[in-house]
Amino acid sequence: MADIFDLSGMKAIVTGGGKGIGRSIAEGFLEKGAEVVLIGSSDAVLKARKDFQAQGYPVHAVQGDFLSRTDRERAFEESVNLLGGELDILVNNAGIQRRIPAAEFPLEKWDEVIEVNLTAVFDLCQRAFPYMKEKGYGKIINISSLNAFRSVARNTAAYQAAKSGVRQMSKTLVHEWSEYGIRINSLAPGWTRTEMTIPIQSDATRYSETVNSIPLGHWASPSDFKGVAILLASHAGDFINGVTIPVDGGTLAR
Repeated sequence: MADIFDLSGMKAIVTGGGKGIGRSIAEGFLEKGAEVVLIGSSDAVLKARKDFQAQGYPVHAVQGDFLSRTDRERAFEESVNLLGGELDILVNNAGIQRRIPAAEFPLEKWDEVIEVNLTAVFDLCQRAFPYMKEKGYGKIINISSLNAFRSVARNTAAYQAAKSGVRQMSKTLVHEWSEYGIRINSLAPGWTRTEMTIPIQSDATRYSETVNSIPLGHWASPSDFKGVAILLASHAGDFINGVTIPVDGGTLAR
């Protein structure tokens, strides 16, 4: 029986692919046979590329500043060129956080979060569209958040607004692009051990509160996103379209 989770021959871009959830998703794609370009703003993508290449995987890395629209365009086009001008899978994972009380939130910081976490996601979806339309097939996986279902954190108004926007935008694209064989879905991470959540992990009281809100009784690790991303990216998930899947240990069940 054919492996319906196989990604052999698939060409993928994963933004924020140098660490955390993005790196784990990229690793899963590589393990299933895809060729992957990691895009990120830091040297982490270069290290991830080196680590994956040492395992014999077909992987590339492109550095780019997602706050800059021109640099974002360059990074995307360079990535597609590395993949031979083809694109089957796009994972919009890159994101930033600014933890500031709403009454004191500078608009320039608000704009930064919206630019990276929402506008850049739409931008790359648009850029991916013609490649996927030409093939009559494509998978887009956008990273939303548990915050798109309910507010679970203070001082993160911009982040929550952006991630809620990602969820709704992804559903809207389904109405326009499904006819071209393009599937668009989102993942909604719950509490996850990444660099972005270090301030919460370091606060014993707050950390305990979050753990108590999760029926499984512990936070996610980046590796918990590998399987569901492979499902959505592969033919196994071909009839999954327009949904946002919580990866939250059951938090939303409470």
